Amino acid sequence: MTGRITIKDDKYYAILNLPSIDKKYKTKWVQIGDVKEITKAKANKELQRIIQEYNIKYANFYSITPDKKQYMNILFTDWIQDYVNSRENSLSVNVFWNYCRRVEELRKYPLFKDKKLIDIKAQDLISYYNYKRSQGCKDSTIKKVANIIHPALRNAYQLDILSKDITQQVPNFRESKPPIRYFDKQEMEKFLQCIKGHKNELAFKLACYYGFRRSEIIGLKWDAIDFNRKTITIKHKVTICRRKIWCEDKLKTESSFRTLPLIPEIEKDLILKKEQIKLNKQYYGSKYDNTYKDYIIVDELGKIMYPDNLTHQFHLVCRKYNLKNIRFHDLRHSCASLLLSTGIHMKQIQEWLGHADFSTTANIYSHLDFSSKIESAQNIANALNGVYADKNERELAENSENNFVKSEHDPYKNKREITEDFTSKVVPTMPKEEAKESTFDADFEEYQAFLRWREKMKNKLDEEM
Repeated sequence: MTGRITIKDDKYYAILNLPSIDKKYKTKWVQIGDVKEITKAKANKELQRIIQEYNIKYANFYSITPDKKQYMNILFTDWIQDYVNSRENSLSVNVFWNYCRRVEELRKYPLFKDKKLIDIKAQDLISYYNYKRSQGCKDSTIKKVANIIHPALRNAYQLDILSKDITQQVPNFRESKPPIRYFDKQEMEKFLQCIKGHKNELAFKLACYYGFRRSEIIGLKWDAIDFNRKTITIKHKVTICRRKIWCEDKLKTESSFRTLPLIPEIEKDLILKKEQIKLNKQYYGSKYDNTYKDYIIVDELGKIMYPDNLTHQFHLVCRKYNLKNIRFHDLRHSCASLLLSTGIHMKQIQEWLGHADFSTTANIYSHLDFSSKIESAQNIANALNGVYADKNERELAENSENNFVKSEHDPYKNKREITEDFTSKVVPTMPKEEAKESTFDADFEEYQAFLRWREKMKNKLDEEM
């Protein structure tokens, strides 16, 4: 970038020759100061500083190849929207709509209103994230916005539109994971007793036994059930977006496509459900809706269930029978906790629930794996010569009169044996009175020896001096 000094109205101005866009040259006037206050040499020095400042500002422009000059005037929010649109085919309808909604929130932020892509800085992103925090958003919510912005900016960096990856300068988000609420074994058994005869009993059982997601339960079709091979396959889902039902074969992850054994209890309910649908078709006749005839979770008229309605029915059951207030999705966590309590390995739970990778399962349910903690407690107790009361010992203690069971382990056994052996061999046994006199004489002799040693050391020091 080049520039020169000129005087206008008794003031020094720096005229900068800005980079050309589409072969259209522009100049920028920057006021330096009054002619009476500064010399021409100082004005030229200030000109060099201004040129250096604008060189940094237009660094992205110089790094862009001629075939990408068209991106110079694109707005930051338009670039984010284009990136979201490019991923439409790989996203579910609900996720794509949420991404578009977050882009609209970016457009409303004053700093991003006319901000160009090449002018975006890390401080602008940090400012927006702090603004979202001031509105009460948690870091987990803000990270969902960053999951759209950061990949789009990294894409611009890889295309040489940006001179550096500014997302590396944004601090990491501190996500606080709320504790998982779930039904334990007794609560799950009570829940299964309460839903007997309920119109949505089968849907609730699928969530409890298999840990299926709500969209997977409603999207379950009859062709996914193989009564001969005794298997059930997840390959379809039903979601609701903007008050409209979407049926699609695109699941959350590739691991969500899974085939599991058909549990006998669920098999009986499926056979009963098929008979109910057959009777409903005969009873309602032409008023029965055959649009969703391939689906399992339908009402008496054959209409598919809205996902929110299933959640509402679940909360009504919990409220009616005074059960723990948890979400419908927490039945999935309840299934995982029961599997962990029975000693099922975490890898098997990952495959059962259909998580994308092992780390997802481990991060969510590691604190529920109490069996591994018991093993750790036993190992540390043995290493430190301690004692660990296992489950059987605790049950005996609870059933005893004083709630205490004497442990067979004696942590001072080794020390006691060594002391007794040393005493019997070195120190002869004697009456108590003689033992007192012997102890006194030994202490006196030890004190006299100390006095002789101190006198000797004193004479030795005097001789050296």
